[in-house]
Amino acid sequence: MLLLVGPSAMAKVKPDWFAVQTVPPGKAIAVVFYKDSKAGLPANARIKGRFSSVSDDSITLMSRNGESCTLKRQAVRKVSG
Repeated sequence: MLLLVGPSAMAKVKPDWFAVQTVPPGKAIAVVFYKDSKAGLPANARIKGRFSSVSDDSITLMSRNGESCTLKRQAVRKVSG
């Protein structure tokens, strides 16, 4: 299940990818991975950055140093911001 937490901490939880598609570009977000994802990260690993874009199968964010990072939807457990 994918969760997106709105601007008010834990104010509203939306359990679908469509919610991620409504995040405004530039918003600070954190992406948490499934423990069995093949992203090569430990269980509950978290990547923080600024939301850039989303497609049907991936999400892209920008790191603090300006590099983009595209993550596969199947590996994403939760997106919060």
